[in-house]
Parts: sequence; structure tokens; C-alpha cells
Amino acid sequence: MSYTGILSLEDICHYGKRCTATEKITKKLSTGQSKTVVQCKKYIIQKDKVSEEMIYYVGKQKQIILKDPIPLKELYPTIKHIYDQNGVLIGRRKNGVLRCTAKGMGRLIS
Repeated sequence: MSYTGILSLEDICHYGKRCTATEKITKKLSTGQSKTVVQCKKYIIQKDKVSEEMIYYVGKQKQIILKDPIPLKELYPTIKHIYDQNGVLIGRRKNGVLRCTAKGMGRLIS
């Protein structure tokens, strides 16, 4: 059985390119009730900061907007998946711990 360690902030900064994070949003319904919805947002990692990626279409052309960067340390508790520059999943949060999957660039993490 291979060792899959816990991903630290330094590992994410070095090997990670993209990540997804969950966010709980409370929405008001037309009946006056409120409902909590969990949304998954995509982020691009740039050194020790992350920018939210928003995609929209103009006609048939895809447009990408990056929001203002926020510190990776702020987003770390809500990160669900980490991807490397080739799009391979290198980290996944299971049972509250962000663990390495030992695939792609994640093989280099010990």
C-alpha cells in the first residue's frame, strides 16, 4: 500500500494549478423561507493566492473572467479537489483531511 500524505499549503502552491472549493449560500425563496445550498466554485492557483474563475458565453465564444485574488490560506479549509498543470487530480478532501492521491505531480509529494 502506498503512502498518501496530507497536502500542505506549500505543496499546493508548488504542484497545484487549479482547485475547487465548496461554499454554503443561504437563498431566500419566494415563499419567505430560506434554503442553504452548497455550491462548488473553481479557482486558479497563482503562487500563494487564488482567483475565482467565472465562465460565461457571448454567442458561441467562451469568455473567462478571474476575480480578485485572495490568500490560499483563507480558502484552504474549504478546498475539495486540487489539480496539477496537466489536469490530473493530485489531492482530495476526505473526512476533513486534504490528502494526496499519489497521481500526476502528486507522486512527488512525500
